[in-house]
Amino acid sequence: MNRIKICTFLILLVITSCAKEKWYTFESKEGKFSIEMPGKPSIDVKKVNSEIGILEMNLTMYEKSNVAYLVSYSDYPSNIINQINISEFLDNARDGAISNVQGKLLSEQVIEINNYPGRQIKAEIAGGKGTFMGRFFLVGSRLYSLMVTLPSEDSYDKNISKFFNSFKIKKNAG
Repeated sequence: MNRIKICTFLILLVITSCAKEKWYTFESKEGKFSIEMPGKPSIDVKKVNSEIGILEMNLTMYEKSNVAYLVSYSDYPSNIINQINISEFLDNARDGAISNVQGKLLSEQVIEINNYPGRQIKAEIAGGKGTFMGRFFLVGSRLYSLMVTLPSEDSYDKNISKFFNSFKIKKNAG
């Protein structure tokens, strides 16, 4: 009888330790989006110098060990957005993100969300120190950036797809 109890306990211990991580659904009323992350994120606002002046970048980030999940958004003046080529704007967002990690573009796809234009990229971080995966969407005059940085050997982690695919823009965002 004791053997059965011990075996049952060990099986339950193994099952519990193999259980999936509980993901956290983050909703931003101000940012007009929701997303799932593998834990509760921190929130920050930074002022960033850009070619058009200082922009406010709203950051939502979760970090664990050597993996980071980030969603940011910045609002651009509508008069600037009305004068730009959207493809070039997204190219500049891509190039800026790659430059920030001193990276090298490995792949890129043109994508969209709710009929809003976007890009998906994969880049190598600073000489192979890791992998950077990103998605960028222009919704009205707001640029959303979703980014994951992780060790190169983890670049096909299923959590990346879960994170990216959980991103939802609220109907009144654009």
